[in-house]
Amino acid sequence: MGYLKGFSHGMVVGVTIGVLVAPRRGSDTRSAVQLSYLRSRQSAARAVAGARSGWRTAQPALRVVARAADSAGRMVQPVVRTAGGRLAERAGSIEALVSRNGGGA
Repeated sequence: MGYLKGFSHGMVVGVTIGVLVAPRRGSDTRSAVQLSYLRSRQSAARAVAGARSGWRTAQPALRVVARAADSAGRMVQPVVRTAGGRLAERAGSIEALVSRNGGGA
């Protein structure tokens, strides 16, 4: 969004400077400003249409990715639980070994 904001501010400044220094009659300047406004409006409409189209195109892929991530999470959970349990067993075995041998450091 920052790009569009900067672009629009630059366009306003450019048009303002152009109007102030233009060596044209008032009616010619007004026509040029109106034409510039209409072109900018059309350009913005095309950009919005392109963004909407891209969003609609991306929706199915985003749904597939969400389902795949959910499925992967369900598959990984049992592995994590098993590994966590085994890690706890090992930690208990190491504690027992250390306490049998007189402590640690």
